[in-house]
Amino acid sequence: MLKQLLPLYLLLVALFVAAPSRATTKTTFKMYALMDDEYDRLKKSGDSLFVRGEYERAKFKYESILLVVPGYEEDAYAKGRIELSQKAITLRKQASDALSQNKGPEAIQLYQQVLVINPSDPITKGYVTEYWSAEGNKLYNQKKYREAKTRYQEALRYAPNQEYLQIQLKNIERFIGYKPLTGLKIAVGVVGIAAAVQAVLTRSGIQTKLDDLNALSTTVDPDGDGEILTSPLYDQWRKAYDEAKDAKAKESMVTVYAGVAAVAVVAETILLLRKPKRAVPTKGLSWQPAARGVGLSVRYTF
Repeated sequence: MLKQLLPLYLLLVALFVAAPSRATTKTTFKMYALMDDEYDRLKKSGDSLFVRGEYERAKFKYESILLVVPGYEEDAYAKGRIELSQKAITLRKQASDALSQNKGPEAIQLYQQVLVINPSDPITKGYVTEYWSAEGNKLYNQKKYREAKTRYQEALRYAPNQEYLQIQLKNIERFIGYKPLTGLKIAVGVVGIAAAVQAVLTRSGIQTKLDDLNALSTTVDPDGDGEILTSPLYDQWRKAYDEAKDAKAKESMVTVYAGVAAVAVVAETILLLRKPKRAVPTKGLSWQPAARGVGLSVRYTF
């Protein structure tokens, strides 16, 4: 009996598929619209992360398009952006390795390749700014002021906070040819730099712990739903969270240290205005943008 009804059943199924109802068609259109909306959402999120230089997270968004959005498994745009993101990740890693081996010029070439991929990348610009600023400081400490000036000017090409590098360049012009600092000026400078360094180190420690927590959160909970699937991963995340919380508790001290440094800068400025003769300086305050393009890094040149 079942064998006799099977052909009729197959015919009815075929007719149903070939001539869907209006309700079925309407539902299908809604499904396609939802898939398009999800594609647009992931694409927009990935593009925003890419522009900000967060290539690992951007790559994850583009990969999600291929994996979870029906009909976009072979999307050319997502595939292309995945390739560019991976290339930028690789170049950044190579640049970091080169810096760790004291191969600065090679690292800069690699960072510049990243900026060819994404000229707006603020993170890579921060790394380049930090490199040239450090080179300038090194030459400044050696009293090679004109060479230091060229390094600071190079840093200006990439620094988002150019005002502070301009201040450092003006300091160089002002310091060249002046007499050595007096004992009082040295004392003020030492107090200021000690406070400034402590503020920078404290703030850097806090930011490092927060960055570690954010990076780990992205790894253990990539979809951002607040669920960590395994106990070891949760323990790892919890440890990072506790360390970040402890570091955050020290944030008020940054303000205290920065206040002391600011008072020292004011005092140092007053002393600088009282230079009666020109001679080569041996000490002075210098400023530069922070590595990530936010805030100031204060250095004292001995």
